[in-house]
Amino acid sequence: YTIGKLYHRKDLIDLSKKSLDKTLKYHEIIETGEEQESICYYYNSKESTINVNTEMLEWMALYDDTDQYSDHMQRILNMVVSNQQKDGSWYYFSVWHKENIENNLGAIDAHHTATVIYNLIHYAELQNHRDLQKVIISINRGMDYFLKNFFDPVSGLSKVIMGRKRTAGPVQYAESVIALVDFIKSPIDFDKEVRTKAQMLLPKIMKQMICLINKSDGSVSSDKIIRRIHLDSIRWGNGPVLYAIAKYMEFCQE
Repeated sequence: YTIGKLYHRKDLIDLSKKSLDKTLKYHEIIETGEEQESICYYYNSKESTINVNTEMLEWMALYDDTDQYSDHMQRILNMVVSNQQKDGSWYYFSVWHKENIENNLGAIDAHHTATVIYNLIHYAELQNHRDLQKVIISINRGMDYFLKNFFDPVSGLSKVIMGRKRTAGPVQYAESVIALVDFIKSPIDFDKEVRTKAQMLLPKIMKQMICLINKSDGSVSSDKIIRRIHLDSIRWGNGPVLYAIAKYMEFCQE
C-alpha cells in the first residue's frame, strides 16, 4: 500500500486491499466479548494477540472506502481498549486468550507495547470516527506507562520485559524510536506533559540504539537469544534500526 501511494500505483494499492480481504476471509475471527473480536495471528491457528489486532486496525483504515470494514474496526478497537490495564499497559495476549487457550497473558514487553501505540496513532490519524477521543485517551495512557516504566530517564536505557533484568536490544529501541516520533509529531492533540517526556527521552533512546551498530561494517546483530549467540537478522536487527534512523532523521529535518 505504501509503495503504491508513493509511486501512484493503483495496482499495488488494489493488491494490498485484496491481501487484506483474503486475511479476513482465511484467518479465524473470534468473538472475545460483547461487541469485541480478535483476528488470529496465523492461518489455521487460534489465539488473541493485542499487537496483531492493532496492525489490522491500521491496515483496514488505510483505504478511502472503509465502510465494509467498519464493524471489524469497531469490534477490534473495543477489544484492544478493554484489554488495556488500569496502569495503561497491555499484555501480549488478551484476557479471552488466557481464559480459553492457555492460562497465560504473556508478557508486557517494550517492542510490542511500542507497536500497539504507533498502530493506534496511525489508526486515529486515518479515521475520523466517533470513538476518536477513546483512542486518544488509550494512546495517552499507553505512552505514559511506556515512558515511566521501560526507560531510565537520564540515560534512555531500556529493558525488554517488565519484571525482568534483560536489557533492550535493537528491535526494542527501534520500535520505541518509531513510537515516540509518531507520538511527538502527530497532529492529534495528545497530552502535553506526556509529549514533553517523549521529547526529552527520544534523543537518549536514539543514542542507545546507535551504540548497538557495528561501526566497522554498519551491521546490527539481534539479541542474544539462542545459546547467547548474536543473530544477524534483518527482522530483529538491521531492518528496524535502519527504519528508525530514517524516521528520526526525517523528524529532525521537519
